[in-house]
Amino acid sequence: MLPNTDIEVRKSRIQGRGVFALRDFTPGETVLVWDTSYILTDDEYARLPEDQRHFVVRFKGEWLYMQEPARYVNHSCEANTVARDGTDVAVAPIHAGDEITSDYRSEMPSGERMKCLCGTKSCTGYIEGAAV
Repeated sequence: MLPNTDIEVRKSRIQGRGVFALRDFTPGETVLVWDTSYILTDDEYARLPEDQRHFVVRFKGEWLYMQEPARYVNHSCEANTVARDGTDVAVAPIHAGDEITSDYRSEMPSGERMKCLCGTKSCTGYIEGAAV
């Protein structure tokens, strides 16, 4: 696994903590690599407290309990990365100091819904999961 040395976690204007670029990234470039070693069973996921479920995504058909720093990538309706095979890949130019964002809808469990706080011009006001 590649180290995530080109990013840092700090306070976010979107919500709580966020992940920020320490250098510029170009579209197609891997921004961060997930730690995919924390797989949960359906029962383990069901027993998680609600506030911890925000750190769980569907990954290759299983529940993945996200670790730092990836767990702090905030959602945006105008995301600058996309989740791809255990990584976040830039889909737009990202400059040093920019917050790294992703569109949660593709990784959230189907039917799960939460309020969106991204504040972008195209914000839908909510995020609803589409992952199976």
